[in-house]
Amino acid sequence: MSRPRDDYLCGVGKRGQSRLSIFNEANKDHINALLSRLDLHPGMCVLDVACGTGDITCQMAERYPDTKIIGIDFSDEQIKIARENAANKKLLNVNFLVMSAYDIAQLSDQYKFDRIFIRWILGHLKEPQQVIESCKTLLKPHGMIVCEEGDIQTHHCESANQIFLQRYGLFVTNIIELQKKRGIDATIGAKLPTMFRTVFHDEAIIETERHQLTLNSIEQKEAATTSFLEEVGQKFIDENVLTPDQLRQLKSDLDEIIHENGTTIAYTADIAVTVKLR
Repeated sequence: MSRPRDDYLCGVGKRGQSRLSIFNEANKDHINALLSRLDLHPGMCVLDVACGTGDITCQMAERYPDTKIIGIDFSDEQIKIARENAANKKLLNVNFLVMSAYDIAQLSDQYKFDRIFIRWILGHLKEPQQVIESCKTLLKPHGMIVCEEGDIQTHHCESANQIFLQRYGLFVTNIIELQKKRGIDATIGAKLPTMFRTVFHDEAIIETERHQLTLNSIEQKEAATTSFLEEVGQKFIDENVLTPDQLRQLKSDLDEIIHENGTTIAYTADIAVTVKLR
């Protein structure tokens, strides 16, 4: 199986950690619900695919100290931070490996997993189906996958100002166009149930749930807009989605929107899929 060459759209390491931490904090009740879906028990072995800086992996390890958790990420910078986080928390039941999501089938030589957790990574890959197929080979009998991905088409601004709605809509359209040019499906969340059914057929029970986070504070709204553009702006230019002048104008428009009283942002809706082997 060939391994596609991908690069992560957003910033990695400390550059992207603070922005992602804002979302994790705002989304903490939903993340807790996702972790509860895993239905973990003592002695289980868990894989966290594309764990990033390990915030949720460490949360899982703290919450379920009698499980063994493996977190993988392609970025050595991310994994270094994840290992530091685990060491600071004195977690002995978690291990982090530098590994691409495309290469997780290699883990079968050493591990089989009761549970696999995948969140916000398939939407950054050119060949996400490869990862789903690899996950199937890594599951123990009666194992389970919990996967969540977004559908960027649902990302929108809520405001009484129609001009704001139009400008924000253009922002979302530009993101979709950027991902399309990079060979990425920014609407993968909507297709997630079908993708898993294609791999598992009638071998698993597949359940779905939709969740959409509303961003109210300026800090949260900045994380979804202007801070995001600070991280990825050059890629809009490199892929000829925006000119430098258009990018500056977009940043200015978004800054005005997020500081307008009464304006909120409905962040990208996430579709969670729970796959239970029969």
